[in-house]
Amino acid sequence: MKIYLILLLFIFIYSCASGPSGYWQRPEGKTEQQLEEDEFDCEMKASMAAPIPASDRYLFTAGQISANFQRAKYYNRCMEIKGYRWIRKE
Repeated sequence: MKIYLILLLFIFIYSCASGPSGYWQRPEGKTEQQLEEDEFDCEMKASMAAPIPASDRYLFTAGQISANFQRAKYYNRCMEIKGYRWIRKE
């Protein structure tokens, strides 16, 4: 049973580490610098909306995983509100 949990954890970590395969398409009239500023703004808003509990900062816990998923959701929604569209690389 333990080996299955370790294997599942390894697969999960590997899939998270591989990162997203795509990019944010800028709306008409936005520059590359505006994209970078909007990404930074959305990252800050997402980290404030879903903070990682202090007790989980240096551990790989359910609280940290949950906060990371929430952050990704907030970040993506923020970028969409600003007019960006996620384009998947195939």
